[in-house]
Amino acid sequence: MTFEHNPGMSSSFCHWQELTERYASQMDDLRLREPGASEALLLTGRELELCRIDVQTHGGAGLH
Repeated sequence: MTFEHNPGMSSSFCHWQELTERYASQMDDLRLREPGASEALLLTGRELELCRIDVQTHGGAGLH
């Protein structure tokens, strides 16, 4: 599912959206046993966690 960027959305939300789409794609790669899929999925998962922390800390105001 792809959302169109709304100018009213924070950069944090937009970054989270990109990461979740990437994560879903990488899950498919993992299911298909693509080389490097596991490592890529771990990295994206870490980025999602950092994004979650950022949103909790800054309220999703896109302060970066």
